[in-house]
Amino acid sequence: MPHKRNKPITKPVVSSLPVIPVHELIINAEYIRELNTKVFNTPKVFLNVSSNANITLAVNVNAKQLEKGQSQFEIVVIANCVSQKTVEQNKEPIPIFEINLQYGAVVTLPTLKASNVEDLLMVEAPKLLFPEIRNIILNLTRISNLPSVLIQPIDFTQLWKDKKTSLTKENQN
Repeated sequence: MPHKRNKPITKPVVSSLPVIPVHELIINAEYIRELNTKVFNTPKVFLNVSSNANITLAVNVNAKQLEKGQSQFEIVVIANCVSQKTVEQNKEPIPIFEINLQYGAVVTLPTLKASNVEDLLMVEAPKLLFPEIRNIILNLTRISNLPSVLIQPIDFTQLWKDKKTSLTKENQN
């Protein structure tokens, strides 16, 4: 009896993500706006560096138009990475390190369409900046002889939705 083959899929797969053409967002420059690193309890912390430390990451995105009526904006992704370890239960965790990074970019939107400007600035631009942010934090922890931090991809769409909801609630109060 011959082996039966599955039919190839001939229908295109439809993505639920919006397609935003690349020409609608131009990155003119990327830069570290601010970078602070604190390593606590040195040099003792290096005698007992733990790879099972608790690492938290808080991320925020800000955008501002450089000049009114112009199509250039500054995007700043703020990342705060904190590492702590718990020595004993029911005791305060001991801080190991804290990294505060503000990574910025100047972007140009050749066409200022009101329908997608917010998405371009608050979602798409940070997605393009994210790989460099991840590399900066990873390399900084590595060269500081700290447990390496490899940041997983961030859902900037959800981050923007949460921020809009929070801003709406603040305006209602």
